[in-house]
Amino acid sequence: MDPYSTQMLMMNQFNHITSVFVEHVGDLLVASVVIVVGLFVAEITKHLGGAILGLIRWNVFCNWLGITRIWNKFRADVVPAKATGEVLWWLVFVSFVMKALIITELASVAWIGRTYFEFLPLCFRGVFVLAAAYALAQGAARLIAFVVEKPGAVFAAGLVRILILSCGVYSTLLTLGWDQKFVLPAVLVLLGSAALTLALQWSLGKDRVGRQIIRVNDFEEGLS
Repeated sequence: MDPYSTQMLMMNQFNHITSVFVEHVGDLLVASVVIVVGLFVAEITKHLGGAILGLIRWNVFCNWLGITRIWNKFRADVVPAKATGEVLWWLVFVSFVMKALIITELASVAWIGRTYFEFLPLCFRGVFVLAAAYALAQGAARLIAFVVEKPGAVFAAGLVRILILSCGVYSTLLTLGWDQKFVLPAVLVLLGSAALTLALQWSLGKDRVGRQIIRVNDFEEGLS
């Protein structure tokens, strides 16, 4: 190869490397801007969402469902509206970060963002199904416990709650794409174990245990 051809080849390779570098630098700058914008949008969503949830008495609703008690096991004195606003903050910010990863067009990280947005709708549907099942289970259990004035009503309410929750878990796992052959036996084992545990606790602690299981005290506090 003559010196001129060698020089031209080196120049072409240099120009290619430079163009690729400039292209990725531009993508990285755009991705950085997206992340910064995501911080502002997440902060606005957090405060706006918390304010709206406070107006619709989200704190009372979470207390009625027993969600406040679950949160308090991880953090003391949690305000549901504020905690939900923090969840919204992370959801929005992580979504912007994943979008930034896609913008970089770097194969090593872009697939993370694409996978995130592929599974995000499934996760939303799964959470919605599970939340609906939980709300229905709590409402049905308390309705039975307060309306049916017979011995064992609270125990029956606990069984209904377990049954509805098990159906909710089953539907949620199917929504997320789990294999039905695995999900059905697992949920049946969960349902049987929970029902057996409830029966044993009922035989030992009777009404006091049953009232704790369906969160009757939370319901009374939520109405006050």
